[in-house]
Amino acid sequence: MEEEVSKVRAHDAIDGILYLLSVGLTLYTSNLDFLWIAVAVGGLQLISPITKFCPVYSI
Repeated sequence: MEEEVSKVRAHDAIDGILYLLSVGLTLYTSNLDFLWIAVAVGGLQLISPITKFCPVYSI
């Protein structure tokens, strides 16, 4: 059970870092293309309960 909790926390941390990185790079460079990182992560989070696949858990 403890291993599952740590996996979820690591997953949430990686997702959070990717969101912050996307927004930070967008603000720093004024290039809106970096927001596609956040869109991709959000899309994967939306479909992962259906497909039971998440790249973070695969790593």
